[in-house]
Amino acid sequence: MKKVFSCLMSVAVLAALFSCEGPAGRDGRDGTDGLDTQFKNITLTAGVQNWTKYEEPMANSPLYYACSFDVPEITEEVFNNGVVLTYVNLVGAQQLLPYVCHYQDTEGNQWTRTIDCQLAVGKVTVFVTASDFFDEVPEAMSFHLAILTSGVSQRTGGGR
Repeated sequence: MKKVFSCLMSVAVLAALFSCEGPAGRDGRDGTDGLDTQFKNITLTAGVQNWTKYEEPMANSPLYYACSFDVPEITEEVFNNGVVLTYVNLVGAQQLLPYVCHYQDTEGNQWTRTIDCQLAVGKVTVFVTASDFFDEVPEAMSFHLAILTSGVSQRTGGGR
C-alpha cells in the first residue's frame, strides 16, 4: 500500500508541475532586420617565379620575400567593416596566417620561418621571412582567403 501511495503522490506532483500555466507575458521590442552576410572564398597561388626578394642593408631591413595578389573582392567596405582570413595551404592542412614554424637541420642549425600577410583595398601581399635571413627563394605556395562581407557600417552610440 505504501508503494501505491508513493507512486500516486509522485504522479500528482509531476502533474502539478507540468500542467501549470501562468498569464501571458508582454511582447518584447521589435528587433532590427538581420544582415545580408556573405562569404567569398578565394584561392591564390604563388609560384617560385612570383616571389620578389627584398633586402635593404643600409636601411637595416632584413632579407625577406613577398608576393602580391590583386584581390578586387577586398573592397573599401570589406576593408573597413568586413573580415578577411588568410590561410596557407600546407600538405593536407590549412594554417591561419601568421604561420610561424621552427626548424633544425641535421647539423644542428636552427631557424624560424614566418609567413604573414598584409591586406589593402584590392590587394593581398604575402611575406616569407627566415629568422637566419638565409637567402632561399620560397617554394610554390597556395593561399586561401575567406572574406566575410556584411551590410554593417559603423555602430554609433552606446549599447546596453
